[in-house]
Amino acid sequence: MTWFNVVKLAQSLYREKAGMDPYRPAQKTPIANFFLAGSYTQQDYIDSMEGATISGKQAAQAILEPTGYKVQGTGLFKY
Repeated sequence: MTWFNVVKLAQSLYREKAGMDPYRPAQKTPIANFFLAGSYTQQDYIDSMEGATISGKQAAQAILEPTGYKVQGTGLFKY
């Protein structure tokens, strides 16, 4: 390594008010073949890389649901 930089963001996460979790969208939407993934969707790790990753796995599961294939998460990413 010849160079590095640390970027600190004081407010890189938002604080969700109590009772707001039901308003976060699910990965499967009412629109046919339209799915959502991201840290803002329904999953346990609010607004984080872990949450975004879990949400992507949940979206993949929702997409594959009609085929009967199961996406398996392990460790932190077990849902």
